[in-house]
Amino acid sequence: MSETKKIEQLFENIQKGVKILGVDAMNKSISNILYADYKQDDIIEYIFQCICDEYRISRNTLVRGTGRGEQAEARRIAWCLLYNILNLKLSFISKRIFFYSDHMAVYRAIGRLKRIDTKIKTEREFLEKYEKIKCKVENKIAELQNKKQD
Repeated sequence: MSETKKIEQLFENIQKGVKILGVDAMNKSISNILYADYKQDDIIEYIFQCICDEYRISRNTLVRGTGRGEQAEARRIAWCLLYNILNLKLSFISKRIFFYSDHMAVYRAIGRLKRIDTKIKTEREFLEKYEKIKCKVENKIAELQNKKQD
């Protein structure tokens, strides 16, 4: 089977999966396959480490802090990465990782990232930091996957 045929078949299967399962469930299924080779907790800790290094804050300040400004920005980046890379549910991120009773702050942060206006300096800087940390995390995931294959 040619590479083009394989890709066509892959997209057909993804389309069927989305029709049967819905977008969220299909995305979660694919993520489970991709991330099955390592512990999700390791990646969560790596995300925290990268953010703490970038913002020069402690892990405790990141997770339990209520500060504004850069501390709040660091938390928003963490929420977006956990949601977008690991496909964790909003309620899981807010209640189990950050110990918030409500998930709306996480929801708003993810919405903000989707609607970001790069013409605004603060939003552009937020996106740049998000992308920088996201790249580090994706590289770490690829590294872990490569180790598993060897």
